[in-house]
Amino acid sequence: MIIGVTGTIGAGKETVVQYLKKKGFAQFSFSRMIRIEARKMGYGMDRPSLQKVGDLLREKYGDEGIFAKRIIEKIDKKKIENAAIDGIRSPWEINEFKKQRKDFYLIAVDAEQKKRFERTSKRGRPTDSRDFEDFRKHDVKEYFGERGAHQQIKASMDMADFKLMNNGTYKELYAQIDDVLKKIG
Repeated sequence: MIIGVTGTIGAGKETVVQYLKKKGFAQFSFSRMIRIEARKMGYGMDRPSLQKVGDLLREKYGDEGIFAKRIIEKIDKKKIENAAIDGIRSPWEINEFKKQRKDFYLIAVDAEQKKRFERTSKRGRPTDSRDFEDFRKHDVKEYFGERGAHQQIKASMDMADFKLMNNGTYKELYAQIDDVLKKIG
């Protein structure tokens, strides 16, 4: 089974995947794949640079779901039974997973905007905003997407099989994930 995780900035996508990893799932990350491509192309690790790399890849490959194809190839080659993938932000990647794998499920994770800003400002990555207005601007841009933009979070979340709200504790989030796993069987 493959579980993909999408969601808003700072909602807890990686936390969901880390929990699934503890349950025996192999971990894959779209964000990591974009960072690798950015290094190859000579771009920085800040949010605008990574978005530019994503857009350049889309210009080159179109809506082919290139990262989904790469991940599925690795899963099949290594005969991985269960995989969890964080950071899926585009419908064409989701469509590729659904096209190739009947055992693909998508989880959308969200949380209140202020809570997400607090989380991201504490983690301090180069992609994280230090100012709430700046965070809000990036959040809205990525959520709704722009014509031709690589980030399509709302459209991706709308495709989810399961939706989690992560406004509480880790224990509460883990209980929601366990509930999803029970429903999947």
